[in-house]
Amino acid sequence: MQTNSAGLEHCLFTSTAHLRADARVRAPATEGKRGDPSWPAFARRYGFDIEHPVQWEVEALEPAELRRLVLAAVDPCIDRAVLAQQIAREEQQRRALSEFLGGWGTTGGRGTSD
Repeated sequence: MQTNSAGLEHCLFTSTAHLRADARVRAPATEGKRGDPSWPAFARRYGFDIEHPVQWEVEALEPAELRRLVLAAVDPCIDRAVLAQQIAREEQQRRALSEFLGGWGTTGGRGTSD
């Protein structure tokens, strides 16, 4: 995982390009909107013909396939150590909340408003 903002931006850009390239293979393409002002920049950035706009219908993908594509695209950007720390922190918070709610409304429980 890149730790500086420029590195993260590059990683996300690369992941987005990967996702778009991978999704193009699987998602049905249709003719794009000729008047779309963002098409020329997009076409130049990703190597498409500016004169022939195209778009991909990711809604046509099965949810599991779309999930797989997104996870594969962002995988290079994930710092596994940071992710593990965050998961442990969230689990600790869940346990604390569960413990708190377990005593809610009981006599002498921490959740009472006596």
